[in-house]
Amino acid sequence: MSRIGIYGGTFDPIHNGHIYLAVQAKEQLKLDEIWWIPSGNPPHKDDEISSRIMRYEMCRLALKEHEGFVLKDLEMMRSGQCYSYELMELIRALCPEDELFFIMGEDSLVLFDTWRKPERIAGCASLVAAIRKDSPGNGRIEEVARQVETNYNTHIFLLKTRDVPISSTDIRQRAAKGQAIDELVPEAVREYIISHELYRRHFEPDWKEIKSALREKLKPSRYTHTIGVMETAACLAMRYGMPVSKLRLAGLLHDCAKGYDNDKLLSLCKKYGINVSKAEKLSPHLLHSKVGEYLAKHKYGVKDKEVLRAIRYHTTGRPGMGLCEQIVFVADYIEPNRNRAKRLEEIRQVAFWDLDVCTLMILEDTIDYLKQQKQPMDEATVQTWEHYRKSVEQKQKEQYGIGQD
Repeated sequence: MSRIGIYGGTFDPIHNGHIYLAVQAKEQLKLDEIWWIPSGNPPHKDDEISSRIMRYEMCRLALKEHEGFVLKDLEMMRSGQCYSYELMELIRALCPEDELFFIMGEDSLVLFDTWRKPERIAGCASLVAAIRKDSPGNGRIEEVARQVETNYNTHIFLLKTRDVPISSTDIRQRAAKGQAIDELVPEAVREYIISHELYRRHFEPDWKEIKSALREKLKPSRYTHTIGVMETAACLAMRYGMPVSKLRLAGLLHDCAKGYDNDKLLSLCKKYGINVSKAEKLSPHLLHSKVGEYLAKHKYGVKDKEVLRAIRYHTTGRPGMGLCEQIVFVADYIEPNRNRAKRLEEIRQVAFWDLDVCTLMILEDTIDYLKQQKQPMDEATVQTWEHYRKSVEQKQKEQYGIGQD
């Protein structure tokens, strides 16, 4: 028999207050595990919430370092509204011999009578409520707890906790304004919120105007390629959980400077103060990515740093690319109008399986091609290849034991 805490919630986003409460419950009640269960479609949330997949992923990132914290997807695939009593009856059926503890905050305890079928929740598990130490309302909460115990013939464990003034609503508001949330959520969650632009009002480009300008500047074949990259990047964005509009914009503008000849690219770099590497001096066409970054920012009004980096590094790549950069790097190589690269069909398939492996394959074939053609090679390409070679090898060791004695 195990002692299992059940901690459900919207978790939009999960924050340090949630984790503190769970740690206290685990320690004070000597629980073997705490099951974290992000809600699918919570009935009490009238305002718009983040997708269940994004909320689940933030929980995964936040909990992976905590022993005994187990993330469950019991509500992820359910359609319709999800009620706590249904969840608890499902868990009771799954764990008939275990002791279950339903964890909630003190505010939820006060409103427990208003929940859907609270008696069925109490029939499945002991109730656990956090109360803040030295709070003026402690006496009232204890009185509420005793009344709930009487009404539902259950036992309530009251956790003694310190006040942690963190709320998901406040975090969403701060993130919407671009304010710091470093002390409020785990670092991995903060990075996820920033990279996916959660809670931010998205810059919506004038797609028609940008396409018209590019159609005028680029050769027809280059424009066709550009649209192919844009749509391929959108597909990969859906596969890897990135904002589709962000990747469409990066794909659309990745070659926005391709309409300039080599002399013009060099003169623009001089004009804009853009550094030119030794390889770029020998092959100035490579500069279209750096000039493209400048044009995206100053001509097309792009402020998103991830989009700008994706444009800058889509040709050479760079060690440790972010997901947006890596998707555009791959999309540029595999878009449907490409037809000459070695292993292209295989690389297209791998792109939707593992981006790191796909990136490594692209770099291997690119380096082989440049060597065969005796063309200059940018040092950044070599550094990027070395990074992803090591990254893939390490991943294989961790997942499959490949390369270990």
